[in-house]
Amino acid sequence: MPPPDQRLFIPPKQPKDHHHSKPQSPQSIIPPPPFDESPATRIARYTNLYTKIIQIFPKDKSTLLVPKPKSAPSASNLHVFVDLSNVYIGLCKTIETYLDYYYAAPDLAAAFAKKPSSKHIHPLDMEALDKVLLRGRAAAQKVVVGSTPTSASNPMHAVYGKMFAHARKLHYDVTIMSRVETYPESSHHHKEHGVDELLSVRILQTVRQTQTPGTIVLATGDGQPPAFTNGGAALGFLAAVEKALAEGWAVELYSFGASLSGNWRRLLRAPDLVLARFRIVYLDEFVLGLAAGPVVAALRGCEHEANLKVLQDREKNKIMNKEREEKNQEQEQEITFEDVLGIEAKRRPLGNHDGLFMPGQSLHTS
Repeated sequence: MPPPDQRLFIPPKQPKDHHHSKPQSPQSIIPPPPFDESPATRIARYTNLYTKIIQIFPKDKSTLLVPKPKSAPSASNLHVFVDLSNVYIGLCKTIETYLDYYYAAPDLAAAFAKKPSSKHIHPLDMEALDKVLLRGRAAAQKVVVGSTPTSASNPMHAVYGKMFAHARKLHYDVTIMSRVETYPESSHHHKEHGVDELLSVRILQTVRQTQTPGTIVLATGDGQPPAFTNGGAALGFLAAVEKALAEGWAVELYSFGASLSGNWRRLLRAPDLVLARFRIVYLDEFVLGLAAGPVVAALRGCEHEANLKVLQDREKNKIMNKEREEKNQEQEQEITFEDVLGIEAKRRPLGNHDGLFMPGQSLHTS
C-alpha cells in the first residue's frame, strides 16, 4: 500500500483491470478528448500538481520553481528512464478508482451528468510527468520506450502517438516498439515485447559507462521476470536496479500503486546501506495533475469538494468540542460557587447543634 500521503481522501479500492479484459473494437471506445485545454483549466491542473510536488518533495521546491538552465545537463549525473505503456495503464486504472469512489458519494456524483464510462481515454501530459520525475533537476539523459496498437484505426494509436511526440519536444530519446500478436490465447490481442529488456539494457549501459555513481529515475511498476535473456543473463528492471544499487547508485522508482509489482516491495527489505539509496514514489499522489481531459477536471472538482467537506466537518467538530468544554467549565464554576456559599447550610435548618455560628448568638459559652 502507498505510504501516508498528503490527501485528505484516499480512494479505498483498486478498479478492475480493464486493460486485460476482452479487447474492445475501436468503434466501442469513446474518442479521446483533445490534449489542449482552456488556460484556466490548465492553471488549475498545474496548481494542483505543483502543490502536491512541494508537499512531498519540499527540498526540491527551489529547483521546481526555478529550473536549472538547459546547459546544465552535461554536468548532471541523473538519468531518466520511462516505461510509457506501464505508466499510462497505471494512470487509467487509478482514474477508474477515483471514479468508482467519488461517484459512490451522492453529494459528489452531481459533478457528472452520468458516471463516465471505463472506456474513456485519459490523455497523459508528458510535461507534467517530466515535472514530477525531475522537479527542475538537470538530467544527463532522458529515455522513453513504449509501443502503440498495430491498427491505426484504434483511437489509442493516436493517443500514444501524441504522447511520444510530446516526449520528443521535451528532449526525450523515444523508442517505439511493435506489438506482437499472441497465440493461442487470442487471435485479436497484441502484446508489446522488448520494452522492459531494451530499457534494462540502457540502464546497465549507463551504470557500466559512468565512472561516478549517480541517480537513476525509473518510471515503471513492472518487476516481473523478463521474457528474454542476453546470453543466459536475465534482463529486466529488477535485475538492472539490483545491479545499479550494488554499484553504489541511487534509484528512484516511480509507479502507480495499481501497476506496482510486489517484487519492488520485497526489495525494500534490502540491507540498510542499499535501502538508503532506493526509494519508491507513488504516482497516485499526482494523478489529477498528470492527466488532461474533462473527466479528470471533474474529478479535481470532486476532490476539492470532498476535501472542503472534510475541513468543514473538522471545523464543526472543533466548535462543538469547544462549546462542550466551555459548558463543562461553567458547570464546574457553578459548583465551586455554591460550595463557597455553603451548599450544605442551604439544605438543612441551622441550629446550635450544628456547631455553626448563628446571627445574634454569643461567641462565648458558659
